[in-house]
Amino acid sequence: MDADANGDLFVTGLRGTQLMRFNVETEEMNVIYSGEGRLRDVWVEQERLYIVTNNGDGRGNPSDNDDRLIELTDY
Repeated sequence: MDADANGDLFVTGLRGTQLMRFNVETEEMNVIYSGEGRLRDVWVEQERLYIVTNNGDGRGNPSDNDDRLIELTDY
């Protein structure tokens, strides 16, 4: 879990396949990214958001492009 400059929280979980944004002010949670399999972690740095996939650990459905760092600039 991490937060951006607006105070929105970004959440993913060990079993989750979605990145969610929680707006603290409105208490709304929305899916903002999915489709990459298991998402392990999220980090916000300035205007960028980074997520790490984790499908190559013997669980899930691993492929050649798993266990990677993805940078999102438009979230």
